[in-house]
Amino acid sequence: MNACRMCRLVFTWLCFLSVVGLARAEVGRSPELDGCGESGRAETFLMGFLGHSGSSAVMSQLYLHSELHVPWPLEPMQKYIRSPSEGAKWTEDFFLTGKGMGLVPGFKLRPGHIDESVEVWSELVRKYNTRFIRQDRTDLLKGAIGLYSIRARFDRSAVAGLEKGEAVTHCALHPEHCYFDIENVRFFAYLMHMVQDGIRQLDDFADLLPWKCQLNVTYEEYMHDKDETMRRISDFIGVEYEEHESSFEKALSDNPCETVKNYQHVCAQLWGCEQFQPFLDNEEQGCYCLEKEYPRNAELCDVDALISSGTVLCQRRQENGTMKMFACTGEEIENKTKRRDT
Repeated sequence: MNACRMCRLVFTWLCFLSVVGLARAEVGRSPELDGCGESGRAETFLMGFLGHSGSSAVMSQLYLHSELHVPWPLEPMQKYIRSPSEGAKWTEDFFLTGKGMGLVPGFKLRPGHIDESVEVWSELVRKYNTRFIRQDRTDLLKGAIGLYSIRARFDRSAVAGLEKGEAVTHCALHPEHCYFDIENVRFFAYLMHMVQDGIRQLDDFADLLPWKCQLNVTYEEYMHDKDETMRRISDFIGVEYEEHESSFEKALSDNPCETVKNYQHVCAQLWGCEQFQPFLDNEEQGCYCLEKEYPRNAELCDVDALISSGTVLCQRRQENGTMKMFACTGEEIENKTKRRDT
């Protein structure tokens, strides 16, 4: 398999790990389905999510609920990323354990966790009448900023957020993690494309399995009113709402102009991409591109062009053995360029 094709395949599936997406009408999102009606307490539930969508914060609150059986760590399928069928077997055992305790079992997982085992997971979801919570976020730019912090600046504090109490002093102790330049705009553009495609992949995941019923939840809804969002989720699962604090806090400011020190430079590079424009001006936070007359950059606006350049993405092996795309370092770009030219 040639390198370009590999990059494209990795891009397609790693979009499941991404952050955010377009507004519902823009990406053809499925409407919220309330098929459970008055059927009472759920038998089981699963949350399909995109990274940086607040899923860890939400699940950490559900973990403390007296009527729910939620695992810790919150993403158990990471152990089975290479064996989705084994993950399904673990899930059935987890479901049975929770039900045996008189609780509603559930956890969060990424669409890629069921790859190549759709039939097995379909049987499982059907057998245990699993309800599906679809968790994402609507701001493409902010999600890409979070991913950039991880994939280009290697800041692990942005992965799941900060532990409770850390946010008060985090930026004072580590200002380089909170305020930085987007130096690699080509990679940042790739991340924006990635999360845009990831939201579509989450749509497919929501339609792929025979869920009992579905609930759409967004990061923005959760941040605007956490109590109301958790009440909606509790009602959907069919349990009483309980007030618990999240175990995680935001690592980055919600204002992109505050986090990204060279925001106007980013505007100059990306405003020409029409699909990005709605996210570059943030009225709520008072963050705007001051100039609007920028030409379209054909490479930045087209993910295929970015990938085919061969110098934007570099793979690195993770602790669980999977490969993930990161920004190429200067040395890696130099080596790639030499190989390409010889």
